[in-house]
Amino acid sequence: MMSNETAVYDLGEILPGSAAATRSTQPRAAPGILAPAVAAVAPSRRSFDTIADSLELFVPGTGQLLRARWSDGLSVLTGTGFLIALAWAIWETMDRLSATLTALGYPAQGGVYALGLIYACLAGLHAGNVLYGTTRGSVRAHPVIAGFASALFPGWGQLLNRQPAKAALCVAGLWTVGIAWLLAAPWTGAWFAAQGLAVRPGFELLSSPGVLWTAPIVLWVLSVYDAVATARH
Repeated sequence: MMSNETAVYDLGEILPGSAAATRSTQPRAAPGILAPAVAAVAPSRRSFDTIADSLELFVPGTGQLLRARWSDGLSVLTGTGFLIALAWAIWETMDRLSATLTALGYPAQGGVYALGLIYACLAGLHAGNVLYGTTRGSVRAHPVIAGFASALFPGWGQLLNRQPAKAALCVAGLWTVGIAWLLAAPWTGAWFAAQGLAVRPGFELLSSPGVLWTAPIVLWVLSVYDAVATARH
């Protein structure tokens, strides 16, 4: 016989299809049985990011498309293509363009300035896309792989090490070396003279043999060294 202070609680019935019954009747997996399947996802994701980042370095916009970022990828890819097509059109029609600009009262060298601006835009678009369109993180590549990648293309090893800021600096350095080599090309002086322009003393210094050979070597060595030094050991 129960006393008056005894409380009786009605817990109801556990139906066969209820969540509690499901939890109580489902067999539990042994600890660690799912670990290999979960661990296998990480290498697959790293491989995917490596491919996408590499595509961004060589063909801006394609890595974004691979990640299904359609808006960003198409904007970068079409913007790059448009700038290249515009530069080619200006180059091919430079004589007629200069005559047209002169007739309109503008400097005849406007086409040359436009080409320089397009070059700067392409450099900024490429470096900026490497900086903002690639993967960041603490994952590092093997030192041999990172060093070999940077030896083939400065900045590639930095991308494999998930360091887009350093990779963007390498890309900007490559574009800077490229303009120095263009200014030092044998035909550049004659072409500038035909357009009524002359290379300024500052640009002549940039295109001197010492700078032309020292700058790319320094960029290449620093890129390889940094890729190996920051890779995992």
